This record gives sequence, C-alpha cells and structure tokens, in this order.
Amino acid sequence: MSQSDKINWEEVCKDCGECCGIMSFSKGFLKAHEKLMQNTTGEMMPHFSGKFIMLTTDNKCPFLDRETNRCLVYRDRPKICRLYGTIPDLPCFKIDPKNAEKELKKIDRYLSGVREKYAHLEGK
Repeated sequence: MSQSDKINWEEVCKDCGECCGIMSFSKGFLKAHEKLMQNTTGEMMPHFSGKFIMLTTDNKCPFLDRETNRCLVYRDRPKICRLYGTIPDLPCFKIDPKNAEKELKKIDRYLSGVREKYAHLEGK
C-alpha cells in the first residue's frame, strides 16, 4: 500500500492552491481553455518540453480559480496535477510541511533558469 492509498484526500486537501504553480501546457490546451485563464500577463514562454508557460501576475497556474482555489480545468487537468501529492517526488506541502521550503527553493531555481534562458525574447 502506497502513501497515497493511506491518505484521506477529503480531510487533507484544503483547496489551498499551493500545488498550483506555473505549469507548461500545449498551445492547443491553452487555446481550448483560454476563456478560463486568470491573472495572465498575456505572455507565453517556450518551455524545453516543447510546451509553453502562460505567465501570470502571481506565479500560479492560469487555471486556478483565485477565489475558490479550485482547478478550472479539473476534468482535463494534466497528468502532473493528477500525480501531485501521490508520489514522493511531488509531495503535498500540507501532508509533509517539512518538504515545503525545499520544494519552493527548487521551483524558484527552475523559474530563474527559465527566465535567464529566455531573457533575450523580452520586448520582442
């Protein structure tokens, strides 16, 4: 039995939105769901995966409802969102808060690398 099998998600998930950070999506996904996006800057950054990151003013997923902290594309959400909190490499901060600081530092390092890599595209 894995850790995720032991978790009662209804008790744990408080719709905090902490797991809804910046993500990469295919252009098709972004186009299909563009009316649901929130807090976007209007800028898309290419991602090494061949997908794109839609930048937001608060560095959260563009499909996170800022009022309810619920996913606006829940039925169509990416696989990584489905895995979050269920595998050791993607720990839920609420389940294991000791990992939160470490994970946030990893995210910050990743984002600074993305910004540096694509800095030459700014203003074009």
